[in-house]
Amino acid sequence: MVGEYNLRTASLGDFRLSAAFSYNKTKITDVIANPAQLASLNVTLFGRQAQRDLVVATPRIKTVLSSNWTSGRWHALGRLTRYGSYIESSNVPTGDRRFGATWVADLDVGFDLTDRVTLSAGANNLFDVYPDRNGLIAYDGSGAYGNFAPFGLSGGFYYGRVTVRI
Repeated sequence: MVGEYNLRTASLGDFRLSAAFSYNKTKITDVIANPAQLASLNVTLFGRQAQRDLVVATPRIKTVLSSNWTSGRWHALGRLTRYGSYIESSNVPTGDRRFGATWVADLDVGFDLTDRVTLSAGANNLFDVYPDRNGLIAYDGSGAYGNFAPFGLSGGFYYGRVTVRI
């Protein structure tokens, strides 16, 4: 579901507000038997972990709230995204790791120097959010936040940008 609302003000500029919500549920209806040749090598083609990666590794719920603002040569985009909980599965149930729901904020602010040149600065994951610390830490320090997350594992990304329209 998506909803949008445009708001024009005389002194503050124009706002385009939006909200989006999605709910997804994946279900495996049938799995063919593991080939005997692989079973004899102790290899499972589509085992528990692979199956659960399809059905629980992606959050069922995602919500996005955003505001796009313009006033003269200034413009900004603010966005809050809530990713629902998800599970990193292993081949045995005791190895599963559950990660809670998380809010992530993005921000982009720009100024049009001319009709063709824009300066912008912003951040994806503004507040440097990470998944729950629920991992098995390897000798090199990796894995503390799991192996994947719907919003990444590297925290905030900050940038400056010059856009030239030809």
